[in-house]
Amino acid sequence: DKLSKLDIPAVREYEATAKKVESLIELEKYEEAEKILRKMLSSPRFKDQFSLIETRLANLYEIQGETDLARDYYYEIIKKYQRS
Repeated sequence: DKLSKLDIPAVREYEATAKKVESLIELEKYEEAEKILRKMLSSPRFKDQFSLIETRLANLYEIQGETDLARDYYYEIIKKYQRS
C-alpha cells in the first residue's frame, strides 16, 4: 500500500501488488484479491503485465472451484496474447 503512493517504475509496483494479491489469496480473501487484479487491468500503467494479471485472475477462479469460468478465461487469454 505504501508503494502505491510513491513514484516507482510500473514493473516494481506490479511485483509488489502481485505479492499483496498472493497474500490475500493465502488468507482466502478472494474478493479483495479479485478487486485489486481488476483495478490493475483498468490501469494503462500495467499494460505490459496485462497477460500476467489476467492469467492470475483465471488462477483465482480455478482456486475458488469455478473451473468452467477459469477454463473459458484461459482460452480467451491464449487467443488474446500470442506467444512471442
